[in-house]
Amino acid sequence: MVKWLSKIMLILLVALLAGCAASQPPSRESILHIGITPNYPPLIFKSGEEIKGAEADFGNLLAKELKKTPKYIELPWDDQIPALLGGKIDIIMSGMSITDARKVRIDFTEPYLKSGLMTLMRAEDAPKYPNLESIKQSFTNVGVVKGTTGEVFVRKNFTKAQLIIPLTKASDCVYPVKNRRMDLFIHDAP
Repeated sequence: MVKWLSKIMLILLVALLAGCAASQPPSRESILHIGITPNYPPLIFKSGEEIKGAEADFGNLLAKELKKTPKYIELPWDDQIPALLGGKIDIIMSGMSITDARKVRIDFTEPYLKSGLMTLMRAEDAPKYPNLESIKQSFTNVGVVKGTTGEVFVRKNFTKAQLIIPLTKASDCVYPVKNRRMDLFIHDAP
């Protein structure tokens, strides 16, 4: 009877320990911490609480290939590189363009998307800007999203701009252009 009771106790102890092990959170090594700023559809964005876009698809595939669980860490754009350098995230997947300044601090994969710049203007003003040079040489108020390659391009090339207006996000440009606070809006465009 004592042997039988001790076997039951051993089985219960093993079951209890197995239950405790199953409820432990996954280790840091089993998670791929992916830094994102989900404000750049179609590359990375939120739909409700769900992270979506090409970068999210790539992140999920990468995590699967590495046999890890993806965990998306939402960060302000300016915090992406410091978070990577500080070990808070393992990778940035937020439509980050490769620039010489960024290559000094971090490494990049081979590019999988070629991006350019786009210009938003009022339709009636289009005849004023028949080519890129006329856009760059205009005496206008130009809007950009702060911290983007579009801002870098405008600050370097729009030497005659009356005012460069930094915005927080691209969707903030429509009313200022429509209401003539900005004549042009320059932004990154996949």
